[in-house]
Amino acid sequence: MRGIAAVRSAARRVGNFARDTFPVDGAGPRLSHWPVTSLAQNAVESAVVSDLRRATGRFRQSKRLTGLIRALGKGNTRFAELWSSGAVGAHREDHKIVDHPVVGPIAVDCDVMTEGDAERKIVILSTAPDTEDETRFRLALLSGASG
Repeated sequence: MRGIAAVRSAARRVGNFARDTFPVDGAGPRLSHWPVTSLAQNAVESAVVSDLRRATGRFRQSKRLTGLIRALGKGNTRFAELWSSGAVGAHREDHKIVDHPVVGPIAVDCDVMTEGDAERKIVILSTAPDTEDETRFRLALLSGASG
């Protein structure tokens, strides 16, 4: 649980998956404590742009949202390309490799559950049962965020 609490703490501190997906000014991903490689990065990027596009329709007066989109468009070429192309996508399952500094690489499945109209997303990471990845995943959680 210590690892989960640390991830929640990081999300509150940084709290923006769009900025994490499309870094600006050389900033790297900051929501995860360890490097994570998505095996479907293009689909993830399209889904994040789609989320922001839908949000602009729901929150037309949000200066914070407008500022975020402007900053990503100016600071990240990939975001600018997807935004101008009108790309759309949806969060589906993904397969990721978490590169934990103590236990090594962990292959995880990433599923996204969306909660209705509020469009809250819950991300669930899991491993195949009875595998080395499951053992590493459990050890990574036990080692905490500083591992």
